[in-house]
Amino acid sequence: MSVRLGSVQAVVVSSHNSLIGSPPSARWRALRKLCVTELFAPSRLNALREEKAAELVSHVSASATNDMLDTVLDREHEWKQQEGSLIDRQPIKGMFTDLFVAGSDTSFEWAMAALLQHPEAMNKVKRELRQVLGNKARVEESDVDRLPYLLKRW
Repeated sequence: MSVRLGSVQAVVVSSHNSLIGSPPSARWRALRKLCVTELFAPSRLNALREEKAAELVSHVSASATNDMLDTVLDREHEWKQQEGSLIDRQPIKGMFTDLFVAGSDTSFEWAMAALLQHPEAMNKVKRELRQVLGNKARVEESDVDRLPYLLKRW
């Protein structure tokens, strides 16, 4: 079957094995159950989301590193030509070390350091975490929205 969408002719392909558009039946319910419990289960999607987020962070980090390094290398000849320039490879290496070490610290570590300096805030955060998480050892994405003090303050 074909359909004209404006000025574009489109071919429509249909399958009797498709879940979409099929009337509810025993097969349809079995396929739907497979999708809900296995393919699109929250645990599977959360793991996939975490994996993809880590890949994205790694890619962005590598891109930013290359861009910064390119900028420094492009300007290095200018610094060398300036008499008495305070910038050469040694301070640049130190600066990059500082940037990468700071970049490897997570926001969580910075927040913990700040909380250690503010015991009253630390106690509020602890209470909120105990209330929301109970005995769970790990914060999940679904828990985050239920931590307003932690999110707002830190």
